Amino acid sequence: MPVVPVVPVVAPVLALGGGAALLMAERIGFISEAAEQVSTLLWLGGWVVIVWALLLLGAQLVTLGVQLHAHRSVSRWDACSVGATTLLLGVVIASHPLWGTGSGVGG
Repeated sequence: MPVVPVVPVVAPVLALGGGAALLMAERIGFISEAAEQVSTLLWLGGWVVIVWALLLLGAQLVTLGVQLHAHRSVSRWDACSVGATTLLLGVVIASHPLWGTGSGVGG
């Protein structure tokens, strides 16, 4: 039975899940008082998941760096996972900045 490495699968899934949580938090935030409480939990949970995805991405990058330094081949699966995770995290972090979202800048 083939063994699937966990980190290349989990990192992009966490990035996508964190982005989904932040998007849901943004959409339901001001409907009611109860919705705002749920929105706060989703926002916090989304950022916790994003941080975990960033940590896993860092571990992947270190592993790929060690493999390249040792002149070992890097699998396409690992390279695609790093690329997908980086892209997803970049989009999520750019569209949901951690600070400055409530300032009303840009009208």
